[in-house]
Amino acid sequence: MFDKLIDFVLNLKDEVIPVRIINEWEGGIHMRAGKFLKSTQPGLNFKIPFIDQFWVVHTVPQTVDLLSQTLTTKDNKNIVLKGIIRYKIEDPKKYLISVNSARDVLVDTVQGVIKNVIEDFTWGDATKLDTLITEKSKVMVEDWGIKVESVTLVDFSLIKTYRLIQN
Repeated sequence: MFDKLIDFVLNLKDEVIPVRIINEWEGGIHMRAGKFLKSTQPGLNFKIPFIDQFWVVHTVPQTVDLLSQTLTTKDNKNIVLKGIIRYKIEDPKKYLISVNSARDVLVDTVQGVIKNVIEDFTWGDATKLDTLITEKSKVMVEDWGIKVESVTLVDFSLIKTYRLIQN
């Protein structure tokens, strides 16, 4: 019960103060009454209490692990792969306004690119695809203010699958 009261007091304090400090590693947007006003830069930013809001994101490079994917190559080899995406937020306005759950969209988009690329190559060719996957991923997510620096396939192996048919 007291934790909600403490949260309320802290949020009220943040609303009353007419300035917001944006750190060097952050970028964001300044909203007035729910509408975009301007992009913010690191430093001291002024606001109208209770009317203005700031949405802030980290703009330094970040990484996200991709879950394992089981795919089939062009020559019908079953493979399992896992990857890492290194990215940074280039345009906080696009990132915060144009897409909901941008990090999830990034992961889903890159996994889709990996699937499309792997299915067009044979097992022998598929071991050198990091650069191609990175380039295609960059193009797919640039409209959301995200810059993919690299996609690295860290676990890439051939698997055998067996299917049991039951009556």
